[in-house]
Amino acid sequence: MRQDAIESLTLDELVQHAHCWLYERRFLIPAERKLRDLGRSIWSDVERGLLALIKATVTKAQLVHADSVLSAQHGTSGMRVLEWLKTPPARHSPSTLTETHMKVRFLKELGAHTWILDAVPIEKQRAYAQRIQARRPAKVRELKESTRTIELIFFLRVTLLELTDSLLYQTGRRVSDLVRQAYDRTTVRQARSAVEYRQQLVAIKALVQYNKRTVQERLDDIGKVLEDFVDKPPASHAASVRETLTNDHHRIRNLLGPLRELGFVGREAEPSLRQFELISALHDSGASELPPDSDVPVSAAWSDLIKGGDRVQALRALEASAITGLRKGLRRGSVWVNHSLSFRERDQLLIPSAQWEGDRDRYRSLLGLPGTAAPFLERLTEHLKVGLAALEEAREAGRVMIGTDGVMHLSAIEALPPDGIPKRTRDLIFKQIGAVQFADMLTEMDAHTGFSEVLRSRKARDANELVSLYAALIAHGTEMEVKNVAAIIPKLDPAHISTAMRLLEMPGRLPRANDRVVEFQRTHPITELWGTGRQASSDSMSLDTSRHLFYARVDPRRRTHAVGMYTHVLDQHGIVYNQPIVLNERQAGVAIEGVIRHNVNRDDVGCCDFR
Repeated sequence: MRQDAIESLTLDELVQHAHCWLYERRFLIPAERKLRDLGRSIWSDVERGLLALIKATVTKAQLVHADSVLSAQHGTSGMRVLEWLKTPPARHSPSTLTETHMKVRFLKELGAHTWILDAVPIEKQRAYAQRIQARRPAKVRELKESTRTIELIFFLRVTLLELTDSLLYQTGRRVSDLVRQAYDRTTVRQARSAVEYRQQLVAIKALVQYNKRTVQERLDDIGKVLEDFVDKPPASHAASVRETLTNDHHRIRNLLGPLRELGFVGREAEPSLRQFELISALHDSGASELPPDSDVPVSAAWSDLIKGGDRVQALRALEASAITGLRKGLRRGSVWVNHSLSFRERDQLLIPSAQWEGDRDRYRSLLGLPGTAAPFLERLTEHLKVGLAALEEAREAGRVMIGTDGVMHLSAIEALPPDGIPKRTRDLIFKQIGAVQFADMLTEMDAHTGFSEVLRSRKARDANELVSLYAALIAHGTEMEVKNVAAIIPKLDPAHISTAMRLLEMPGRLPRANDRVVEFQRTHPITELWGTGRQASSDSMSLDTSRHLFYARVDPRRRTHAVGMYTHVLDQHGIVYNQPIVLNERQAGVAIEGVIRHNVNRDDVGCCDFR
């Protein structure tokens, strides 16, 4: 229990894990009160350790200042500072960027970026932070001093990490908007130039064919037509876009200003970071031109603009190059911010080096990997040879054809004769079940699986708690608001539903409750006809949402704002994992994560096919 308490998010979760551990190993489970007293004692020891870590990391002056300033009134928003920090970011508009930057600056002034709390798992930090998120500021003041200190410090630290990510995401979206707008303006300008060029050719043709004037007079008129013609070498479309982006220097400079306070770190040879440092120094000195002797690495694409004779334009081009380069550097990991979750140093996202050196062989053994790459590659090569041999056999049998263009074509699939047995079986099953109310099904499923106990981390004390929890599930799973759900359920207060909804938002509770439902579903013999449970399909679906949501993107098919919901479904039709994602982003990471998280919690680990 002491080892589990380090990662458990609540005392109830620790006690529940102890129950499961004893049950799985067939130990006699002691009385609930005795087990809870033991868990409470261990939990107190863990929190004392957290408090000691905080006091060793955060100075007393910082603790007192943070505790007092969070209860003060915020100057511009009209709310408490704590409530102001809880407000989630909106879209990537300039006002939202300014608001997010103000919050990051405020937290850094408190010193939150200097607090080294990596010894505590980030999930546990989030759990403590979420407790503050769910409380009103007045209730926070009523907490015991030690509890308030732990929750406030983790809230400030996690909020800084998340707001830094939000600021970088918003800046990246803003840069993408500026590039897209520059692209559109360039396209329009090039189309207009083509029209003007044609008009000039038509005018020259008319002058050439006008025989009533002398040759010299016509040449003079042609010269007048070509007076506005710029003697400039042709440039590619991409070069024209970069030039247009350079002219949008006001908005680019407004983006660079807040980024200076984030404290970017990166590889020594990262060009965008050196450009950013030079720009910061020039802005501090009040310079409006790029010095001719500035030695800063630039890419070949930006070289002509930055090394040109117009030094004012060169500085603007350097700013555009830096902002786009920083965006790319953050995405590829060559630039990072220490007080960030998604954009921190790559080594911090991996297993620590000391731990890896000590446990590398054990990890390789668990994954069944050899000590060197040669045996692994040899095994892959053998699989490839077998696959190519099977492909050749299929080609000779006529099941696969390779066209003259070198593309492989499958033979036409013949439709199977219709089988009415599955349809009749389905109709008979539905007829036997009959019409069922959703509330009755929810209650019966809870009676079989006990998912309400998992969601609350304890058994419900009365029927009102159960009904409130069911109502919270309905409110979260539909578009209905709390008041509407309370209106259709007699004798239920909306405040109780809101409290239950916050319980469902605690990390890990919904997945564990869902696992119980899936395992109960797999106990039915009919599921063996559907599959073995060792394979799964995964795909993303679009879920409509508000355009003001930070992760909302335009669905390219339906042209509406939506978020992606990536789901893993077993061949026995149980949903084992899902995760919200941003649309139009790569899905390989979430696909692998779903398989790993599912397999970690199972003894009969199976592979998953992605379709």
